[in-house]
Amino acid sequence: MRYERATSSKPTARGCQTGTRALGMALRDVFPELQSMSGAYGCWNPRRVEGSATWSLHAEGRAVDTGVPAHRQEMAWSVVCHLVAQRLVYGTMRVIWSGHVWSTEHPSEWRTLRPTTNQHRDHFHVEQFWRSAVRPYATEYPTFRRELEAHREQLAEPG
Repeated sequence: MRYERATSSKPTARGCQTGTRALGMALRDVFPELQSMSGAYGCWNPRRVEGSATWSLHAEGRAVDTGVPAHRQEMAWSVVCHLVAQRLVYGTMRVIWSGHVWSTEHPSEWRTLRPTTNQHRDHFHVEQFWRSAVRPYATEYPTFRRELEAHREQLAEPG
């Protein structure tokens, strides 16, 4: 699958896309230790990529940030690896976390971010394909929640 860049003209979104909102809310509800869809961490933000003329996918409402407290780094790695492994379920197109990026452009590896890039050490960033971002909240939220709950249960199982 090809990476779907943000539009070159000013995005017209007025909020989070329904499928992206469903993902953010499911993350918040299943992993309350992480901070999703509250405070500084959420979905829609009509801005450009830091230090760039390119629009952020937040401006299109199809990226979600989830805050990670310092003592929850291991949990965050588990969640982002799950979002990548189950990318067809979530519509995951790119994940940025802790100095690394996974993308459909290089699907077989996590790459190290350039030093001049925001390293995303206090939050992870997830981008969705358009077809997933615009799916109905009512159908996506239960699916995302069920998948994330199953992953959480695996984390709780002993060794």
